[in-house]
Amino acid sequence: MKKKIWTVILALGAINYIFMALAGESLGLDTQGNQPLLFGLSALFLFIIWLMWRKPKPSKQAKQAKRSNSPLEGMVIETPGLRVQYLGGRIYDYGTGKQLSKKQLRCIRQTMELNRDRDRRVASDCLELTTKTMNPDVFFFRYDMLIETLALLSLYHRLFRIPSQSPEPELRRALESRNMLTEDFIRRSHSNMAQKAAALKTEKARCGRYEKYYQEMGLYIEHLSAQARQTLEELKQRDAGYLTDETVETSVAPAPKAVSPVVGKEVAAFSELPFTIPDDVLNLLWIKNGPLCNCAAAEENEPSAIDLSLPLDLSPTENDQTADIGYYPSYERLTPAKRTVYLQWLSDISTPVPIGYVFIFYYGLERFLFTDKYEAALAMIDRLRQSHENSSLFAYSADALLAGCLLHNRPDLISTFDIGKASMDLYLYTEGYLTGRFTAHDLISTCRRWGFTNTRYIKGQPELFETQLTEVLTEKYGSPAFPLAREDYACAERTFTIALANTSLPQDARFAAAKDITSNPDVAQNVCSLLQEAHDRAKRILAEERKKNR
Repeated sequence: MKKKIWTVILALGAINYIFMALAGESLGLDTQGNQPLLFGLSALFLFIIWLMWRKPKPSKQAKQAKRSNSPLEGMVIETPGLRVQYLGGRIYDYGTGKQLSKKQLRCIRQTMELNRDRDRRVASDCLELTTKTMNPDVFFFRYDMLIETLALLSLYHRLFRIPSQSPEPELRRALESRNMLTEDFIRRSHSNMAQKAAALKTEKARCGRYEKYYQEMGLYIEHLSAQARQTLEELKQRDAGYLTDETVETSVAPAPKAVSPVVGKEVAAFSELPFTIPDDVLNLLWIKNGPLCNCAAAEENEPSAIDLSLPLDLSPTENDQTADIGYYPSYERLTPAKRTVYLQWLSDISTPVPIGYVFIFYYGLERFLFTDKYEAALAMIDRLRQSHENSSLFAYSADALLAGCLLHNRPDLISTFDIGKASMDLYLYTEGYLTGRFTAHDLISTCRRWGFTNTRYIKGQPELFETQLTEVLTEKYGSPAFPLAREDYACAERTFTIALANTSLPQDARFAAAKDITSNPDVAQNVCSLLQEAHDRAKRILAEERKKNR
């Protein structure tokens, strides 16, 4: 208000001085010789008005700061019926380059209010699908849709001041994480494909599965960053034995390996870390160089391998210590600050940390299962399970514990581990194959796998049922266990896949087809007969007890 009042006063003063200069003598005023002064005063007043109302031109730095403040800056966004571009806090019609009219803005707002809830659901669905899907068509289509939908929601929020949390941070994360999540998808989908291929019966079928995968991925080469192309190429070269010459020749040339910049205040050698990694952990690390180097050509792509030439930032931020590092992480792909977080966690592996860091260490432990350090690796895997609750870690590590016992023919080690959340197929295979028997408890806990569905007394009288089954086994076989011969596995009709998590392991080491003993008709029939006999005995005992109590 004051600004307007002063404008009126100054404008009247300027008009008055001009009038005096031009018509002063005709009105009897003595303005002879003072006309230049009067014109000068009026010009001064007009200049002051211009200064008060002019909009200061932002500096180049201010413009850049303003534009970089929003991930929307420069984006072309498809709104219903109109393609627009967000520039410098304003929205323009992308076709004409003109700012949107009030009518166009009103239409956009009406559409927003109708579709806002739907768009939020679409963004949520896309986010979930891109982190789980194994299909490249789904991943790339849905990731584009995620960014488009978040951009639309962010635009609505910024234009119309919607009273809710801004989706811009989610949009920024989606844009910044695209390359990392694409690499995660490549490794995840490749792992899934290789696991399914391992279960196929013929070499031709397995090769066909590999070739189909790389052909499908080849359709999206233009969507991949240089690092993602390099990841895909490394996997392809490793799988060369499953691919035809044509498939290998048409592969994408590997992208040059990026040189990691030195970030942070200090770069430290592994031996100069300000914390100590205990010997039992140090002995189970894969190290690429230095006096403790134990990586040969076979371990070149090991994701847990520590490269001492890579820089460290010894002052990681709180975000570095708590941020998720994505699926299928590796030491090499970590930032210098996050490498420090990982190495510091190794000084006490029981401390809480984002699960990705645990998996980096765990991948190396799986590789040690194939060495003379397998017992120490098994014990360390068991320690990780006790310290870190994560469903994926539990599932992978339970299978790894059983696979390690099986690989080295060590049935005595099985009972020392809590194999919760192991696949039932692998538990039955390992327990029966190595020990040559199933206890009454084993048969009861897996009764449905054998085809026995009458679980009334198993659920209602578990102790009585187990006692009766133990007696039946003892009477028939002379011991409280069902005997198995290794030949029984050869007659099983179905197989299942044993899979480890470390994608750098050779395919024949990481995946193996094992026999499902429950698909042996003779064994399954015998087990069902034993369970039925125990059922009948439990039923008679309970009936006699009811008669006595009448």
